[in-house]
Amino acid sequence: MGDKLAQIKAPVLFTNHTCLADPFEQLKEMTNLMPNARMKVFEEGSHPSIWTCPDLFRPLVRNFLLAHSS
Repeated sequence: MGDKLAQIKAPVLFTNHTCLADPFEQLKEMTNLMPNARMKVFEEGSHPSIWTCPDLFRPLVRNFLLAHSS
């Protein structure tokens, strides 16, 4: 799967929360394999971050989209 992930050139933003330990290592590995991927781990709120910490989530996504818009 790593070879296919390395071919993804599109910007990718993964988000996770500290309360979700299971997917953390997998997301970390995927982020490292994809050349334009980024991961943000939220320590505040809980899952889903868009609802439990919108003041952190929304600016993160907005800035990510603005940085990668043409």
